[in-house]
Amino acid sequence: MPKKNFICLANSMKNGGRCIAGKIVNSSGEIEGWIRPISKRITEELNVQERLYRDKTDPKLLDLIEVEVEIAKPHLHQQENWIISDQTRMIKKGVIPKNAIRNLLDKTETLWSTGSSSNLGVNDRVSPTELSVFKTSLYFIEVEELLIFKNYYYDKVDLRGQFIFENSVYKFKITDPDFRSSISTLAFGKYFIESAFLTVSLAESEYKGFFYKLIAGIIPMSGVIAANE
Repeated sequence: MPKKNFICLANSMKNGGRCIAGKIVNSSGEIEGWIRPISKRITEELNVQERLYRDKTDPKLLDLIEVEVEIAKPHLHQQENWIISDQTRMIKKGVIPKNAIRNLLDKTETLWSTGSSSNLGVNDRVSPTELSVFKTSLYFIEVEELLIFKNYYYDKVDLRGQFIFENSVYKFKITDPDFRSSISTLAFGKYFIESAFLTVSLAESEYKGFFYKLIAGIIPMSGVIAANE
């Protein structure tokens, strides 16, 4: 079976498991397109056995990973999906230095579309009628300031990230478990990071009539600071 090497740019919460994604590195060391390793289950998330390394640790952002895949399984806007082999584990081959991050950035003028917002988000969703024009579900971008909103909503911690990209404001739900854990002891409120790299994702499944955008990975380049109201 073929093997893919990729730089991990997302290890995001999904249906009790994880959604892992990154940029493919070819045999010449060149960066290619995105890959999202998925399971054979209908919901496609990776469980513990499918995603952990042999030493039982979780993939981290910027890890260089080798994974054995069986077949591509593109679906709607998620054209990056590959079914993984259930016979082998992911293998960590190294770590990409932070000074090489900008080589991974995507060029886009908009994060899918603007003009549709949920109650807690800004430009954070796409209608089914718009979906057919999108051929990617992942972008890796740089933002100068990331505002973090930590609130309690419907008996759960709700974490949102707001930023400006190409002159448009966006506010998405944060599903990066490592980042969520890193600020778990902070009080509810508003915070900011002066500089960060983000992996943003357009979810595969429709929810209440829309497909939602997520912040699936955060690489902060500065600390989290309390924001003045």
